[in-house]
Amino acid sequence: MTDRRQTEKEKPGWAWAPFRHRIFRAMWIAQFVGNLGTYAQTVGAQWLMGDLGGSALEVALIQTASSLPVFLLVIPAGAFGRMKKAIESGVAYVNVHTSQFPAGEIRGQIQVAP
Repeated sequence: MTDRRQTEKEKPGWAWAPFRHRIFRAMWIAQFVGNLGTYAQTVGAQWLMGDLGGSALEVALIQTASSLPVFLLVIPAGAFGRMKKAIESGVAYVNVHTSQFPAGEIRGQIQVAP
């Protein structure tokens, strides 16, 4: 008779499967601890701002300042990744427009150089 716990761990959809890998587990724990520190610092800064007599807007701006870089970098990073994938798969197309040639003077497919 097989142990039920072993069969659960061997399933490909097992939620804890990545934690069997030592490197993944170490990186996940480091990221988790780093995020806890970031959140603690943000809460401390907001608390201090409130104690110093800051308005609700100023307290909220602390949270905005800590999360704004993520929002500013996520969309361009995703667009860059999609463009890179399109170039690698050979479906990227360029059409350069200028004031002299509004219909486009340079047209063509972008290909990866050998």
